[in-house]
Amino acid sequence: MDVAAQCPFDYNMDGTVNYDGDFIIHLGQFGMTEADLEEGEELFTDHNQNGVSDFRDLLGLTEHLGTLSCLESLPWEDCSNDLVLETYEVHTNGFSDDYSAIPPGSVTYRLFLATAFTNSDLSGVYGDSLSPMWISCPTGIFQHPFGGGMALDVNPDILTIAPAAKYTSFLSMGSWFDSCDPNFGYLIEWSEDNWYNQFLSGSGFTINSPIGGGMVGSAPLTTCEPVVPGLIFLGQFTVIGSMEISGSLNIQLRDYQGFSTEPSVCQMEGLTFNSENAQIFGCINTEAMNFDPMATFDDSSCVAYGDFNGDGEVDVADVLQFLNEFGCVLDCSYSDLNGDGVVNVFDLLLLLGYLG
Repeated sequence: MDVAAQCPFDYNMDGTVNYDGDFIIHLGQFGMTEADLEEGEELFTDHNQNGVSDFRDLLGLTEHLGTLSCLESLPWEDCSNDLVLETYEVHTNGFSDDYSAIPPGSVTYRLFLATAFTNSDLSGVYGDSLSPMWISCPTGIFQHPFGGGMALDVNPDILTIAPAAKYTSFLSMGSWFDSCDPNFGYLIEWSEDNWYNQFLSGSGFTINSPIGGGMVGSAPLTTCEPVVPGLIFLGQFTVIGSMEISGSLNIQLRDYQGFSTEPSVCQMEGLTFNSENAQIFGCINTEAMNFDPMATFDDSSCVAYGDFNGDGEVDVADVLQFLNEFGCVLDCSYSDLNGDGVVNVFDLLLLLGYLG
């Protein structure tokens, strides 16, 4: 049998499931029932056969985006992942630019999915009546006029004239607006929820309609290196004049064992986060040069004594970097190995002792 003919997600019958064709075709029926169709038309996107083309049908399609063999079902993995909420910055005195202001006492959080997968991407962040997705922030969230509700909406070039935009609130499918070319996430909002408009207006939201909504990935692999190994970035939220935020998300993840192979799929529902459990990222190894006594979550930033370039080894390159600060008596970084306030021959002797 022809591969395309046996694949229910390959609507344009070209042998692969792609964004430009099949994804766009699917969106044309999103939210429809048989009653909404013209005579003779078929509701071919209702894969779960519940009578409506809903968000879970769309998730079924995004599982397969970019796949070549176009299998009807992909292998599912058991997974137990957690959300990690980082206290990114506390605005004790507030922060402002010429266009907007963050009140004193506000807090910027960043939300991540912790996963053991080494080669994976998000295919969906979603909610519906079966498993609602919600974010609660009683005092409201900061939305900068030059920001946007998704990572792609924030132009990093604007930060030079509007630095407060760095702290605008947005959602993400793994991308970081100021550091990489992101995996494009496509926003889906159904009128019953109106969740995205609520978010843009500076409030929390709930997605709990029967049809559902959220974000889906439209590329087979993210192009972003993780900010922290093992963590996938989900969003940034600046809470106005308070520390209180909580939420519950449902996530579909695809894991690739190799680029040319079909992915396996992992789905997690009811993952929660709360500001009471927020973490401070940093080096928690007391033996490292940059040990942070305030840190509660290891962000893999630890640097061994003498490893100035952070490549995991103490070698000639580190000695050369050390020599650039030889004689330093102010702001000597890590080169002052014995902590006596000056970089001198005694520090050099310590460094030579660390050479591998």
